[in-house]
Amino acid sequence: MRSLVVFVSAAGCLLALAGCGGAGTTSSAAGPNSVGAALYSRSVCTSLAAWKQHLQSASAVLMRRTNDPAMSLPNVRAQFVTFYGGAIAETDRMLVAVGELGVPDVNEGPRVAASLKTSLRRFRTLLVEATARARRLPVGDEVRFTKQAQGLGTGFEMELAGLPRLWEFLAERYKAPRLAAAANAQPACRTL
Repeated sequence: MRSLVVFVSAAGCLLALAGCGGAGTTSSAAGPNSVGAALYSRSVCTSLAAWKQHLQSASAVLMRRTNDPAMSLPNVRAQFVTFYGGAIAETDRMLVAVGELGVPDVNEGPRVAASLKTSLRRFRTLLVEATARARRLPVGDEVRFTKQAQGLGTGFEMELAGLPRLWEFLAERYKAPRLAAAANAQPACRTL
C-alpha cells in the first residue's frame, strides 16, 4: 500500500510540473531599469521554465527514491521534507533572477513588476507550508500518512495552473496590452 501512496504523491508532483522546458536567465546588477516588454516577458518566462524544469527533475528523483516498498515511513517523510527544502531553495533562486530583470517598459511598469514578484512569491509560501506539513506526516499511521501525503502539493499545483493566465491578468490590471502581446509571442511563455 505504501508504495502506491508514495507513487501517487510523487506522481502528483510530476504532473504538476509536467510540460516544462527552457533554461537561462537575464539579469542586471544595476537595479530596476526599464526593459522592453518582449525582453522582460522572455526573461521572466525563461526563468520560470528553468525553475519548473529543476523542480520536475527533483520530483523524478523523489519518485525513484520513495518507490521502494521496503522504505520506512520515517524515511519517506524525510525524502518529502528534503524535496520541499530543495524546491524552496530553487524558488528563491528564481525569485532573485526575476527580481534582477528590472521593470517592463509598459504602462505602470514598476507596479507590473511588483505585482509579478508578489504573485511568484506565493509559490515560496506554499512550499514552506508543504514542508511544515511534510514534517508532521504521521509515521505511526500508514493510512493517515497516505492521505496527508497525497495532499502536500495541492495548493502549489493550483497556483501553478494559474501561471499561463498571469500575463493576461497583469496586462488587464495595469492596462498594459503590449505586455500580454509580448508574452504571448514568447515560446517560453506559451509553455507555462
